[in-house]
Amino acid sequence: YAFGIKNIVLLKESCNPYLLKSIKSSAGSVFYCNFFDLKSEDRIHFLEKIKIPIFILDTTGKDITTLKKIPQNFGLILGEEGKGIPQDLENLNFEKITIPMKTPIDSLNVSVACGITLFYLTNLP
Repeated sequence: YAFGIKNIVLLKESCNPYLLKSIKSSAGSVFYCNFFDLKSEDRIHFLEKIKIPIFILDTTGKDITTLKKIPQNFGLILGEEGKGIPQDLENLNFEKITIPMKTPIDSLNVSVACGITLFYLTNLP
């Protein structure tokens, strides 16, 4: 919400934004967002049908700092903690992007990675 994102599609792997811990940690900003549930069997069809660029945040992706411009409307798929991107979504023809890191760690916490990525993508010209 802090970066102007108001529409969020939740997959079955997503956490519940209305859990008490989620509400507290978001300082109530979850109530300003629109959440949409997407069933597993519908998600491939939905993602291929919408006409916006979709990015997959993945450690094997293209460095996000090399992106020069993206449309105002875009999608971002985040992996599940520990498991990563679901296999059926990883095989889609979406651009994989990554956050460059200076140390050889496996990955960032998904909420931290999401914040960094959304900050960067929403501040490109």
